[in-house]
Amino acid sequence: FPGDVALAIASMITGGTLTQHPALRMAFSHGGGAFAVLVARMEQGWNTGGPLREMIPEPPSVYARRLYYDTLVYSAPVLRLVIDTFGIERVMIGTDYPFGIMDTDPHGSVDALGLDETSAALIREGNARRFFGID
Repeated sequence: FPGDVALAIASMITGGTLTQHPALRMAFSHGGGAFAVLVARMEQGWNTGGPLREMIPEPPSVYARRLYYDTLVYSAPVLRLVIDTFGIERVMIGTDYPFGIMDTDPHGSVDALGLDETSAALIREGNARRFFGID
């Protein structure tokens, strides 16, 4: 449900939740759904000084880079967009287990990106550890 996930994130940003709770940690499935595409449009709206700028004090991309996203997007180019948009330090392994549409090889999905060892380790484990406060 990529549209629903994107709408949820946009609502968290425009509704002021992330402004009011700057330490809130949230993770979104399916790479944030369609949000990696939507955030560019929101950013443009904020930059033009319209109503969005009155709603939130910082650009949408600032809030978007405070959230976490999983790798479950079924496509290396889409996963690359998620990483490029939100940052390597905000992406974690996702599988959709036990649903039939799950990614049966999530590490293979990360391998397909050809990342350096440090970046791949962040996605495989490091970012989740930070998100859950394990490290």
